[in-house]
Amino acid sequence: MARYLLSAATLLPAGDALAAISGQAGGPLWLQPAVLLLCLTLVVAGGLLLLRGRRSLRHMRDTEARYRVFYDLAPVAMVVHDQQHRILDWNHAAEKLFGWSREQALGRDFFELLAPGETLTEMRGAVDVTLKTTRRSTTMNWSVRQDGHTVLCDWSNSVIKNEHGVVTAVVSLAIDVTAAREFERRLRDSERRFRSLAENAYDVIWTATLDGRITYASPSVERLTGYSPAALRDYHVFDAVPAESAAQIREALEQLRTRGVQPPRHWEVQQRRQDGRWIWVQVTMDILRGENGAPREILGITRDVTAQREVQETLRARVTAIESAAEGVIITDTAGRMEYVNPAYVELTGFSVEESLGKRPGALLDDTNEPGELFREISETVHRGEVWRGEIDRWNRRDPGRIASLTVSPVTDDDGRLLRLVAIMRDVSAHKAMESRLTKMAHYDSLTGLPNRRLFFDRLADRLRLAQREGRELALLFIDLDGFKAINDTLGHAAGDEALRVVSERFTEVLRTSDTLARVAGDEFTVVLGPSAQASDAEHVANRLIASLNIPVIVSGGECQLGASIGIARYPAHALDADALLKRADQAMYAAKRGGRNRYVAYTGDQPAPLSGTG
Repeated sequence: MARYLLSAATLLPAGDALAAISGQAGGPLWLQPAVLLLCLTLVVAGGLLLLRGRRSLRHMRDTEARYRVFYDLAPVAMVVHDQQHRILDWNHAAEKLFGWSREQALGRDFFELLAPGETLTEMRGAVDVTLKTTRRSTTMNWSVRQDGHTVLCDWSNSVIKNEHGVVTAVVSLAIDVTAAREFERRLRDSERRFRSLAENAYDVIWTATLDGRITYASPSVERLTGYSPAALRDYHVFDAVPAESAAQIREALEQLRTRGVQPPRHWEVQQRRQDGRWIWVQVTMDILRGENGAPREILGITRDVTAQREVQETLRARVTAIESAAEGVIITDTAGRMEYVNPAYVELTGFSVEESLGKRPGALLDDTNEPGELFREISETVHRGEVWRGEIDRWNRRDPGRIASLTVSPVTDDDGRLLRLVAIMRDVSAHKAMESRLTKMAHYDSLTGLPNRRLFFDRLADRLRLAQREGRELALLFIDLDGFKAINDTLGHAAGDEALRVVSERFTEVLRTSDTLARVAGDEFTVVLGPSAQASDAEHVANRLIASLNIPVIVSGGECQLGASIGIARYPAHALDADALLKRADQAMYAAKRGGRNRYVAYTGDQPAPLSGTG
């Protein structure tokens, strides 16, 4: 552009010179028109040349403006530097990438500004190669920002030549690849972790095409199925499952391929091993999609749940047993609050599940949720790791007096920490009633309801131990009825039984509650008195017993007169044990018989006194 302007500017002085020459005095006249024509030609040519130069200048200015806009708006950092590496230009992308403004960068040394020490040699070498060969060079280096941080840049260096082909500058383009390199690194790490996970996972990790053809299986597949990973290549995921499951999987994959319908994510199916054995597996399937969102591949994880299924079946059977058990089952937390009750508990107690959960069993009837003495005893036992067994009442809404047997067992973890309490409740009211009846039959006379011979000896032994411990006396009365045999012989055994019941009632009325009256044989009774400090108690009681029979006994519509012969023996004066004491009292009773009946005799030694007293 400059050379065009200079050429046009020389035209005007040249025309003036020619005009001067033509107008010189003495010049030939013919020369004047020629000179004028030449001048006109030069002026016209100069004007045209000037107009052309201005148009070219305008075009160049427009072109430069367009390139400047592109240069400034380009997303790639552009740095122009001369052969001495002084920065000549610096676009907006360079400002954004490196942090320096254009004014700050112009005139600075390219390498001093952007190349950290460890990358200076490599960056300078790439630029030198471009200057020497004029060919583009590339390098990837860390470059420094104004704030001191470094960015990884992909550098591209090219030369700028003038119209003579001489290199005048270098254009260095920089693309920030820090994030891309970090993403690539994370991708490689992720891939490495995934492969490590897949190669070492206990579960089987596999991939398959959309039609179910296996493309990869982790090494653990051999442990699970018996097949090596290579042997499963080109198998399909439904090849080793039962026909019904295979049909479901095929249909799901068909829906995925043709309609894009997401198949179920979780499957639990049976799978056949290489040895023919069937196992239960849990399969989790995810669909890997391409950038456009279209399904690309199937990623699956297969886990052996055979043992888990067996445990579930066992637990299901146990739960069914608990649910259908006749005994009430209660599970509580460590504080005794109920977390589970079975239907039998509801039936036994009359309390619903909703009423029971969250409460302690005893609180249902006591209207309090505070632990009582019984719970503290149970808690102490189970916290020692022991089983508590006992009987409880006040557990039944309909009949609080019913009795239940209760067994409370601790549930602990592997370290022995208490986790739960399991209680088994059984209504034993009927059993206790039967047990009471059997006990009464074993220890009480069925005719009179008085203690029998067995219970008599038990109580006598207890009284003797108490007397020995307290150093006090004890008296035993042995009673045989007078005239009873005649009732049996003349009126019959039913009348005799009726007479015995009347006698036992009269004897009971005259005795104290602390005295023990027993029927030890047909018409033989015993009374244990004491321990007592008064030796005369036995004689007073004997007199009252004899007097109680003074009134005739009415049996079978007739009156019968009965009497009582009573022998008295004392501890420790006459004997120290139950058998000896009974023997001494029996001997005294026979002495009373021999003495005329209806009287009492106290044992006085080897030969009891013939008569000690009468009623």
